[in-house]
Amino acid sequence: MSVAAPAERFRWLLDATAMAIVGVDDTGHIIMTNRQADRLFGYPPDALVGHPIEVLVPEAVERAHIAYRNQYLLDPRTRPMGHGLKLSARRQDGTEFPAEISLAALETDDGILVAATVHDITERVAAERDRERMQAELDRSRRLESIGQLAAGIAHDFNNTLGIMFGQVEVLLDDMDELPSLDTPDARAELRAGLSRIQEAGKRAAQLTQGLLAFGQRQVLHAEPVELDQIATEAARMLSHSLGGRVTLTTELNTTGRRVLADRGKLEQVLFNLVINARDAMPQGGRITVSTESVPLTDEDAHTVGLPPGPYLSLRVRDTGTGIPVEIAERVFEPFFTTKSEGQGTGLGLATVHGTVQQAGGTVLLDSRVGEGTVFTILLPALKPRPAPPPPTPNAPEDLSARRAAYRILVLDDEVELRDLAAQLLRRSGYQALIATSGEDAVEQARTTDVDVLLTDVSMPGMSGPQTADAVRAVRPSVQVVYMSGYARALATGEDVVFIEKPITKASLLKLIDGVVGIRPA
Repeated sequence: MSVAAPAERFRWLLDATAMAIVGVDDTGHIIMTNRQADRLFGYPPDALVGHPIEVLVPEAVERAHIAYRNQYLLDPRTRPMGHGLKLSARRQDGTEFPAEISLAALETDDGILVAATVHDITERVAAERDRERMQAELDRSRRLESIGQLAAGIAHDFNNTLGIMFGQVEVLLDDMDELPSLDTPDARAELRAGLSRIQEAGKRAAQLTQGLLAFGQRQVLHAEPVELDQIATEAARMLSHSLGGRVTLTTELNTTGRRVLADRGKLEQVLFNLVINARDAMPQGGRITVSTESVPLTDEDAHTVGLPPGPYLSLRVRDTGTGIPVEIAERVFEPFFTTKSEGQGTGLGLATVHGTVQQAGGTVLLDSRVGEGTVFTILLPALKPRPAPPPPTPNAPEDLSARRAAYRILVLDDEVELRDLAAQLLRRSGYQALIATSGEDAVEQARTTDVDVLLTDVSMPGMSGPQTADAVRAVRPSVQVVYMSGYARALATGEDVVFIEKPITKASLLKLIDGVVGIRPA
């Protein structure tokens, strides 16, 4: 058996490796390739020898690669090429593939030789894309899961609210026939009490709707000062009827008026996730306590939890459930990690909690003991307390009716009852109110009548609110526009947009219209 020459043995070793290797001299020309490199790039054996290395580089980056190659030769050492960048290589047929490339240099009598190891990562890139797509789908699934958990509670509260309103209206309608007169103090007091109950029920329904809207819009990042006690109160009310009859939810709130800077919707989602997880940890029932507290972090405390020292507010969710074993507690914030059975959880809930709290400059702490329960504590930087409001002036409120009588408001809404109600509130407060039944009708009235303000819904059949506003301003350039809607604020955006959210109250409507026309209390 003959002994192969050293060069042949070296070539055999290169061909035996599973990695694609390309050797390049200091002029940028290929001096050797192994069998895996020829297969990877689609060339016959040794066909690449003598060609510039740029034949294996995408045409779009050929010039940049020449500059990079020259720069590398100034400090030739073993390192990844283009660390942190997405690299591609080019086959003989012109197709490209994602690649990882490592460089190693060897000084010889003939100059510097560079060995480039090329790894095709097409499958890995495809897997990463699939993972990203799966994560997005699971995120949407988590949102739907949370909405489903809330649906029963919201329906329960909303039906109760409507029941109060309908019942009070029926009582008042019956009383209208039985009461001889509303001139007596008792009759007026009874009527006022019934109307107040309807008003309070309507406010509660509006709060439920606003909570649901905030929940649905939480993907939009909007950091604002929010009161932690208010977030906890609203979330507890929405969740109280969706936890099951054997789970009790209580609150212990101790940060009245104190605020943090966070996205309201995302903070609500954090609390929803923690409470739902606590419920799931108590299959036989139990107690969930949501509490808030002011927490000053000293230097030592801050170092322990990994936060800067200073004033913080804590939001704590405590349950009396089964507890979390140590080996699981170490992984609860990992994306896609879940102990629930297939189809019962995505593994994104606590990962979302952790990410959201970190975005707000805080942290999440976990304390759990098997058989005793679990406590999740969220720490968020506290904003400075707001100064106390000035004491109210004892002066009687000014009657602005006479000043309002000089202004004409054109009201447009496809909901007849809401349109008539808005006009009625304006007229009772002194304004001249006209009613338009459609966008076209509003334009025609503005053409023939001096209108000061157009109060219009945003989304309507036919001409939308913004389209109507443009058409009205075309014939009446001085008109002011106020948009109103319960959900479509995004349809009416711009620097000069004035917007009021439904349901409209007398106070909010008058405050806005007075401001638009320039009426200020003396």
